[in-house]
Amino acid sequence: VELNPGWKHLQWTDNSSRELIAREYPWFLPMYDAYPSYIQRTDAARYFIMYHHGGVYADLDIECFRPFEPVLAGRRVVLSYKQGTNMSRGLVNAIFASEAR
Repeated sequence: VELNPGWKHLQWTDNSSRELIAREYPWFLPMYDAYPSYIQRTDAARYFIMYHHGGVYADLDIECFRPFEPVLAGRRVVLSYKQGTNMSRGLVNAIFASEAR
Protein backbone atom coordinates (compact mmCIF):
# COMPACT_ATOMS: atom_id res chain seq x y z
CA VAL A 1 0.00 0.00 0.00
CA GLU A 2 3.01 2.27 0.51
CA LEU A 3 3.69 2.45 -3.23
CA ASN A 4 -0.01 2.79 -4.07
CA PRO A 5 -1.43 5.55 -1.87
CA GLY A 6 -5.19 5.61 -1.53
CA TRP A 7 -5.47 1.88 -2.17
CA LYS A 8 -6.95 -0.56 0.32
CA HIS A 9 -5.40 -3.92 1.19
CA LEU A 10 -7.97 -6.67 1.67
CA GLN A 11 -7.04 -10.17 2.71
CA TRP A 12 -9.64 -12.80 1.87
CA THR A 13 -10.12 -15.90 3.99
CA ASP A 14 -11.75 -19.23 3.24
CA ASN A 15 -14.85 -18.01 5.05
CA SER A 16 -15.08 -14.59 3.44
CA SER A 17 -14.53 -16.09 -0.02
CA ARG A 18 -17.26 -18.66 0.50
CA GLU A 19 -19.62 -16.00 1.89
CA LEU A 20 -19.14 -13.86 -1.24
CA ILE A 21 -19.90 -16.81 -3.51
CA ALA A 22 -22.91 -17.89 -1.42
CA ARG A 23 -24.35 -14.36 -1.34
CA GLU A 24 -23.60 -13.14 -4.86
CA TYR A 25 -23.14 -16.30 -6.96
CA PRO A 26 -25.28 -18.99 -5.31
CA TRP A 27 -25.54 -20.90 -8.59
CA PHE A 28 -21.81 -21.71 -8.25
CA LEU A 29 -21.80 -22.67 -4.56
CA PRO A 30 -22.51 -26.42 -5.02
CA MET A 31 -19.55 -26.71 -7.41
CA TYR A 32 -17.35 -24.60 -5.14
CA ASP A 33 -18.15 -26.78 -2.15
CA ALA A 34 -17.60 -29.95 -4.18
CA TYR A 35 -13.99 -29.14 -5.10
CA PRO A 36 -11.88 -31.79 -3.37
CA SER A 37 -8.97 -29.50 -2.49
CA TYR A 38 -8.46 -26.17 -0.82
CA ILE A 39 -6.38 -24.81 -3.70
CA GLN A 40 -9.19 -25.45 -6.20
CA ARG A 41 -11.59 -23.40 -4.06
CA THR A 42 -8.95 -20.69 -3.65
CA ASP A 43 -8.30 -20.53 -7.40
CA ALA A 44 -12.02 -20.29 -8.16
CA ALA A 45 -12.65 -17.70 -5.43
CA ARG A 46 -10.03 -15.27 -6.73
CA TYR A 47 -11.84 -14.96 -10.07
CA PHE A 48 -15.18 -14.27 -8.40
CA ILE A 49 -13.57 -11.73 -6.05
CA MET A 50 -11.92 -9.91 -8.93
CA TYR A 51 -15.04 -10.00 -11.09
CA HIS A 52 -17.12 -8.61 -8.24
CA HIS A 53 -14.74 -6.06 -6.70
CA GLY A 54 -12.03 -5.40 -9.27
CA GLY A 55 -8.58 -4.28 -8.25
CA VAL A 56 -5.31 -6.17 -8.09
CA TYR A 57 -5.10 -9.74 -6.88
CA ALA A 58 -1.72 -10.90 -5.59
CA ASP A 59 -0.73 -14.09 -3.80
CA LEU A 60 0.78 -13.61 -0.36
CA ASP A 61 4.29 -14.28 -1.69
CA ILE A 62 4.11 -11.41 -4.22
CA GLU A 63 5.98 -8.24 -3.28
CA CYS A 64 5.32 -4.85 -4.87
CA PHE A 65 8.40 -2.82 -5.85
CA ARG A 66 6.74 -0.12 -8.00
CA PRO A 67 3.36 1.60 -8.17
CA PHE A 68 0.66 -0.28 -10.07
CA GLU A 69 -0.93 2.77 -11.66
CA PRO A 70 1.38 3.09 -14.70
CA VAL A 71 0.74 -0.54 -15.62
CA LEU A 72 -3.02 -0.36 -15.04
CA ALA A 73 -3.77 3.04 -16.60
CA GLY A 74 -6.41 2.74 -19.30
CA ARG A 75 -6.67 -1.05 -19.09
CA ARG A 76 -9.69 -3.14 -18.13
CA VAL A 77 -7.60 -6.21 -17.33
CA VAL A 78 -3.91 -6.94 -16.79
CA LEU A 79 -2.58 -10.50 -16.74
CA SER A 80 0.86 -11.78 -15.83
CA TYR A 81 3.05 -14.08 -17.86
CA LYS A 82 5.78 -16.29 -16.50
CA GLN A 83 8.75 -16.85 -18.75
CA GLY A 84 10.39 -20.19 -18.28
CA THR A 85 10.93 -23.50 -19.92
CA ASN A 86 8.61 -26.38 -20.64
CA MET A 87 5.49 -26.37 -18.43
CA SER A 88 6.66 -23.49 -16.24
CA ARG A 89 5.81 -20.74 -18.70
CA GLY A 90 2.55 -19.08 -19.56
CA LEU A 91 -0.23 -17.09 -17.93
CA VAL A 92 -0.24 -17.29 -14.15
CA ASN A 93 -2.91 -16.38 -11.62
CA ALA A 94 -0.52 -15.31 -8.85
CA ILE A 95 -1.02 -11.65 -9.75
CA PHE A 96 -3.52 -9.99 -12.06
CA ALA A 97 -5.84 -7.01 -12.19
CA SER A 98 -9.29 -6.18 -13.51
CA GLU A 99 -12.01 -3.63 -13.25
CA ALA A 100 -15.14 -4.54 -11.28
CA ARG A 101 -18.21 -5.85 -13.06
